[in-house]
Amino acid sequence: MRTFLLLFLGAVFSLSADSIINLRDRPVYVRTGFNLDWQMDSEHIENSDKWKPVPMGNGREFSLAARFMDLPTQYERRFLSLDDSPEETFSYVFHFSLDKISSHQEKIAGILLPTVGMRWQVYLNGEILHDKLTDGKNNTRYQYIVPVPHKKLIQGENTLLFRIQGSRSHHMVGFYKSGDYLLGDFDRLNSLSVDLVPIALVVIYLIIALLHFILYFKKLSVLYNALYAGFSITLAVYIMSSSKMYYYFFEDSVIAYQIQSMCFFLLPLLGILFFKKLFNQKISIIEFILAPLTTCLVVASMLFSVSWIFDAITVYKFILPFLALYVLIWIIGKEFWNEIKNEVVEADKKKLDLSFFQISIKSLTNTVSGNLFFGTIVFTILMLIDIMDTAILYQGYFFSQYGFLVFVFAIAIALSNRYINISEKNQELNTELEIRLKELESTDQKNKFLVDGTTDLLFVIGPHYEIRSMNQAARKYFGVKPESLIGKSFMDLLYTTPKDQIIVNQLVEENLRALSVAGKQIQFRARIRTSRMQEPLAFAFRMEAVDAGDHLEFIGKATSALDENLTNFIVKESQVYQIDNYILMAEELSHRLVRVLKKFLPEYRVDAVRTGLREVLVNSIEHGNLNISFEEKSQHLSKGDYLELISSRQKDPIYRSRKVTVEYILTETFATYTIQDEGNGFDYHELTRKAMANQALGREHGRGIMLAENIFDVVEYRGSGNSVFLKLNL
Repeated sequence: MRTFLLLFLGAVFSLSADSIINLRDRPVYVRTGFNLDWQMDSEHIENSDKWKPVPMGNGREFSLAARFMDLPTQYERRFLSLDDSPEETFSYVFHFSLDKISSHQEKIAGILLPTVGMRWQVYLNGEILHDKLTDGKNNTRYQYIVPVPHKKLIQGENTLLFRIQGSRSHHMVGFYKSGDYLLGDFDRLNSLSVDLVPIALVVIYLIIALLHFILYFKKLSVLYNALYAGFSITLAVYIMSSSKMYYYFFEDSVIAYQIQSMCFFLLPLLGILFFKKLFNQKISIIEFILAPLTTCLVVASMLFSVSWIFDAITVYKFILPFLALYVLIWIIGKEFWNEIKNEVVEADKKKLDLSFFQISIKSLTNTVSGNLFFGTIVFTILMLIDIMDTAILYQGYFFSQYGFLVFVFAIAIALSNRYINISEKNQELNTELEIRLKELESTDQKNKFLVDGTTDLLFVIGPHYEIRSMNQAARKYFGVKPESLIGKSFMDLLYTTPKDQIIVNQLVEENLRALSVAGKQIQFRARIRTSRMQEPLAFAFRMEAVDAGDHLEFIGKATSALDENLTNFIVKESQVYQIDNYILMAEELSHRLVRVLKKFLPEYRVDAVRTGLREVLVNSIEHGNLNISFEEKSQHLSKGDYLELISSRQKDPIYRSRKVTVEYILTETFATYTIQDEGNGFDYHELTRKAMANQALGREHGRGIMLAENIFDVVEYRGSGNSVFLKLNL
C-alpha cells in the first residue's frame, strides 16, 4: 500500500517536486569485492560476466541478499554449522535516469531501503553519500532513508554503488527483502516510511500484558493470566526487535536479532501452556519435550552465530504448523467439540429446531473455546503464508503479527463472553435456584438420611421390614433407646385399631413393596404409637430403596406435623448434627437447617440458603470425607459413572466411618453454620479457580463455592480447609 501511494504521488508531481523512482525498475548488478571505479563504467558492468544482474520479482532468484545469490566464493559453510562464514565484501550497483533536476538545491531527496545490512557505504556518482561501515558496528536497518542532497544528482544517468561487508551466511547481509527500493523527496518518504502498525501492536500487547499481570497478582492461583501476560510481552518484544523500533534500544543489530530469536522460540511454548491452564488440561508429553527444547534454543540464541540461529529458525518454522495443529485440534478443538455436543444435548432437551451447523456457529461465537478455535485457524493460515514467504517469496512478510492480533481479539471476546455468562448467571440466580430445586424434587435419587439430634424420626429397615437402625428421636417418641428397637418389625410401630388394622397394614405394605429397585421413593402418612399412654401421633413418611449389595434396604424419615407447626414459635435454636457420607443426608439436613428461617426471610431466599448449605455439605462429603478430587469428579461425570464412584467410596473401609459435623445457631438477628468434615482439607483458592473455569465452560459441578459466596454474608474456610463457617444476617 505504501509503495502504491508513493508511485501514485510520483505520477502526479514532477521530479523537481516530489516524484518517486523505483530503483528496482532496472536490474541491479552484484559482484564480490569492491572498487570505486566500477560505478563509472555502466556499459562495462552490464556486459561483464563478473557482475550478476538481478531483475525485480518475487522469489529466491530475485533476492538481493548475499546468502541467496549465486556468486563465486572460496568459502563453503555447512547447514547448522555453529560459526558464520568468513566476512566478504559485496558491491551492488543501481542505475537510474533523471530527466531534470530540481532548481531548489537546498532540498533533500532520499533513498528508502526496506532492508540493508550488515555494514555498508553508499556512493552516488563517485562521491560517498552515507557511511555505516567504518564505525565497525552491525548496522542492519529496516525502512531506512538515506538522505540525498539534490546537488549530488545529475541530469541523465546516475549510479548508486553500495559497498557491503558481512558474512555471506548471514541472511541480513545485502538487501534481504525483494520489495521496492525508492528514490524521492526525503520528507515525503520519511512521513510515509513510518509504519504505525508495529507501534500500535506493541502498545496493544504491552497493555494486555500489564492488565493480565494485575489480574494474576490479584489472584495468584489463576496461572493462565501470568502465562498470557508473558506471551503478550514476549510478542511485543519480538515485533519491536524485528522493526525499525529497535534502533532506539540497541546500537548493534545482532543483539536485536538474538532477542528476536529468543522471543520466536518462546512464543509457542507460552501459548501452549496458556491454553493448557485455561482449559484445566494436564501437561502432556508434547510440553515435556517442548520445554527443554525451547530452553536449549533460547540459550543457543545467546551463544551461537547469527547464521546458526537463522538455520535453526528455518527448521523450527516447519515445526510450527504441527504445533499449531496440536493446539487447534487437540487442545482447543477438543474443548470446542465438547461444547458443540453439550449444545446439541441442550437443544434436544429444549426441543429446539436447530441444525448441527447452526449449533456449531453458535458455539463458535458464544463460547471461550469457539472464539479461540476461530482465532487459531486465522493465525495458522497467516503463519503458513509467512513460512511460504520464508521458503519461496522472500518478501519479508510478517502476517503472523496480525494473526496474533486476531488471537488477542478472540481471547478478548472469549473473556467478554465469560463475564457476560457469569453476569447473567448472577442476575438469574434466584430463578435458577428455584428451577434446580424443583428438578431435584422430581429427579433426585439421593434420599439417604440418618442424623442424630434432629426431631425427625430417621431409620433403616431391611427387606423383611425389620428395623436395622434408628436415630435418637426414638427416645422422644417411643421412650426407649434406639438400640432396643433393632430387629423389631416396622409394622409394630404403627398405631392401629381393631377396625382399621388390616387396612392400615395393607396400605403400608403396598407402599413398601413399591420400593422394588434402588432409588425408588415413596411418601405416605400414618400414625405411630408413642410413649404417652399409647397416644398416637401423625407422621409424614418418606422412604427410599438403596442398594446394599445382594439386597435392598429402605431408608426412611418420619416428620411430625406438630413439630412443623411449632417451628413458628422458635425464637432461638442451637443444635449439633453429625451425618454419614450419603448425599441425600445433605439434602435432608439442608431442609432442617432452614426450617425456622421462614419466619425471617421470604421463601425464595430460604430456598437459596438451603441450596447453598446443601452444596457445602455435598462438598464436605465428596471432596472431604470421600476424598474425591475435582479432576476425578470431572472425569467420572463425563463418563456417566459418578454415582458408582460415590457408592464405592462409601463402602471403602478407609472412608466409610468418617462423619460430617454441623453446628447450627439461630438468633433473631443471625444464623450461623459451622460445617466440618474429616478429610485432608483443600486449597480454597485453587478450587475456586477451577469452579470459575467450569462455570465459564457451562459445567455444573464446582458451583458450591460460588453459591456460598453469593448467598451468605460471611464465608470463612478454617484449618486445612476442612471446616467452613457460614453466617447469614437476618
